[in-house]
Amino acid sequence: MNPMAPAQPVDELRRAIADVFDVFSVTEAKEPRGAVVFRGRLTVDSDRAFNTIRPRFEQIGYTPLIEPWQDGQSVMALPGVVVVKPSNPMINLVLFLLTIVTTFLTGALYSANLDALLAGQFATSGFSFFDGFTFAASIILILGAHELGHYFVARYYGAPVTLPYFIPMPPLISPIGTMGAVIRLKAPFVNRKSLFDVGIAGPLAGLVFAVPVLLIGLAMSHVGTCPGTCLQEGNSLFYLAAKYAVFGKFLPHDGLDVQLSPVAWAGWVGLFVTVLNLLPAGQLDGGHIVFAILGRRAKYVGYAVIGIMLVLALPALPEFFDRPAFRVDLSFIGSLLGMPGLYYPGWSGWLVWVALIWFTGVKHPIPLNDVSELGMPRKLLGVLAIVIFILLFTLLPFSISQ
Repeated sequence: MNPMAPAQPVDELRRAIADVFDVFSVTEAKEPRGAVVFRGRLTVDSDRAFNTIRPRFEQIGYTPLIEPWQDGQSVMALPGVVVVKPSNPMINLVLFLLTIVTTFLTGALYSANLDALLAGQFATSGFSFFDGFTFAASIILILGAHELGHYFVARYYGAPVTLPYFIPMPPLISPIGTMGAVIRLKAPFVNRKSLFDVGIAGPLAGLVFAVPVLLIGLAMSHVGTCPGTCLQEGNSLFYLAAKYAVFGKFLPHDGLDVQLSPVAWAGWVGLFVTVLNLLPAGQLDGGHIVFAILGRRAKYVGYAVIGIMLVLALPALPEFFDRPAFRVDLSFIGSLLGMPGLYYPGWSGWLVWVALIWFTGVKHPIPLNDVSELGMPRKLLGVLAIVIFILLFTLLPFSISQ
């Protein structure tokens, strides 16, 4: 049996919740050490109760955590108060400027002949300042809108959050000149409403720019055959529809496909980044959304996502062991779609996302008010997020075509 915390703090904490919470029992939690748990039932709305309790607890040196308990709730008094340390915006600025450089170079080299460049034949190499500018502007606009969507909604809720950190990557390492951008929340989410809103704001804001960038980019592209070995982007339902809207036919078809302009490539990447972030697992945007809706049951969705991605990667694994790759035969489905001989070769990149989700945590951190209700409008918006995910998802994001 654990000894109780000193009587004086317990009495103060109990008085701090007396007008919003009927206490049935008081115990000391095993973890974290020094935490006090009050079990009982809220007498007011959970959001009102939390906003009442939090400043009172903080004056005593504690942070409240409201969780479901049997037919009622529990209020855990966590020792300590969140202290937000200021971040250095110069880091954000330097990374942003470096990302402008790397994405510009990626776009400028999009159609360039590297051998000609290395030979000093700059004028005939295909290096294009226009492609560099349009690609950099497009990809930074999409990624920036995504992260600023998170940022402004978090600030609306008063959450301490950093400015976006762009991650530059050399063009010869990354086909987009960056590994994206991230922001960091410096304190736990207050409730499920803020968790949901911050989570969904990024993908929606990014799509507002990714869709028109893609359509404009497709209008700047042309249909043709691949000149040699090409990196083939995957087809989602939305991407197929977008190509049909611009070119009047489903592509690829009869060896023809869209030869993407740099702007179209940026638009496609924007869609792909959106669907990756909407994966309903861990601390991705989709993980925020599904936890806000399902609570702790969301971890089962996360484990299912990991399992599915492992299956999707499986056909590509033999190549890493010098074994002949095997094909997942989809000929029956292919015959229905008019694509006989259809097969799925797998994409080993899914393993990267399995590792990311696993090491950052399949279980989502709990908001401080874990009994708040979302309401029907947010649940319907969650359904919209599922629809967007289905429309943007592609089984095989990248492949090599000749």
